[in-house]
Amino acid sequence: MAFTKSSFVFITVCVALAMANTQVLNKLPANLNFLDFMSSSTDSMQANPDQSMACFSYYIPIINEIAQTYAAELSNCTNVATAAELNAEAATLAVRTSYASAVNASCAALTLCPKASTVEDVFQCYITQGVDQSKEFYTISTNATMQLTDLVEMINNIKSQQDICNTQAEVKYEQDSAVAYGNLNSCILGNSAVPTTAAPTTTTTASSSSAAPVSSSSSAPTTAAPVDEPTTVA
Repeated sequence: MAFTKSSFVFITVCVALAMANTQVLNKLPANLNFLDFMSSSTDSMQANPDQSMACFSYYIPIINEIAQTYAAELSNCTNVATAAELNAEAATLAVRTSYASAVNASCAALTLCPKASTVEDVFQCYITQGVDQSKEFYTISTNATMQLTDLVEMINNIKSQQDICNTQAEVKYEQDSAVAYGNLNSCILGNSAVPTTAAPTTTTTASSSSAAPVSSSSSAPTTAAPVDEPTTVA
């Protein structure tokens, strides 16, 4: 009889794992891992295998749905953060383009120096344009430093919001799972009957609004005033 009960419990475990999305479950926090729960419930399953199988048939889809919802919410947190980072970087396109134009203009001014009419004018061009364009480069460097500081601060804020979103999803998962595992355990112990209503099977997909929003302080970096166009030597 002991062999029969043990065999039935083993089959029950296999069936339960087959019903569950094990790929998702194996990624869950260790304290809510399905295999840990199974190992702690062996005695109860051996005592009443028919009841246990009915309990698993009802609650495994619920537990699996909670796990899939958790995975979807984590994915949504990542998607929202990734989109916010891309938007933050795209917001700097105009100022990056202005820097590139200013650098090209400065270089162009210096390339005109060898075309000066006299040797003296060539040297004088390099002297004048060297000073002028070095000021342009310093201005670009200063403004770019401020732009980078703003962008890094914004991205850090986005990542912080993503961490909050992940934490909220995990807390919700742990709360929902604790209830589901508690109900399953009560059912296996015979303290509660197997519900007669059909277990829900539709997985809820997190919407973008479930993620923690990026704070209003995370605005696009302020575009620096365009540098003055360099003066070229005729």
